[in-house]
Amino acid sequence: MSKLFVDTRQFRAAIDVINSFEISKFTAFIRRILTTLASERTGKIFSPEEESRFMELYQLTLDELDTLTEGCSYIFEQAAYMSLKTKSFQNHLSTTSMNEDKIKVFVTVWEQGGEMYMESLKNQQFGYPPLVKDIRWELHLPLASSSTKLDRAPKAQIEFAYDIPKNTIQPSSVQSQTIGSSVPLDKQLNRLLFEMNHKELSAFAKQIELIQGQLDSLSS
Repeated sequence: MSKLFVDTRQFRAAIDVINSFEISKFTAFIRRILTTLASERTGKIFSPEEESRFMELYQLTLDELDTLTEGCSYIFEQAAYMSLKTKSFQNHLSTTSMNEDKIKVFVTVWEQGGEMYMESLKNQQFGYPPLVKDIRWELHLPLASSSTKLDRAPKAQIEFAYDIPKNTIQPSSVQSQTIGSSVPLDKQLNRLLFEMNHKELSAFAKQIELIQGQLDSLSS
């Protein structure tokens, strides 16, 4: 049996939080995650108000809650993409360091709601995503002066140059801009520019690591 859940640093951190979670409250928590995934809701699983409530209820920091939520979502997503039956799902979870009592909860929740989640994925309409053609970045350190008080923390500006495939409607929320003159006029690209500090960049790198792990798992 090939390994479904890639043993990345972020996944191990999620398992640690899962194992420390109070068992009497765990079922309701992950059932909520699976139900939200099946509802095709975009964005984060929990609203800021819910996050604050859960942090107090479960005695978690925001980082722990994010790690827990992303880890549980990843487990359910992997199971759905592989169309796992209950027994197979249990076997794959048993290859991780997750405690047996938490595995039983995952299996029970998956048995009750897994089919609904997989059906919702079938109903989703997937278009042609933009294709990243180039990535550029610059580092900036704001200069302080006697007359202004600036945050002098260094920041990275990252620019994705991407192409919209033919027969694809570009989302209205993305403003189309052209990259510099180095791009041929008949193949101008769109540009997405954003800025991140050290903490934000570290969180982004963790997401990339998780994606890489999933790709490696599917390719093995």
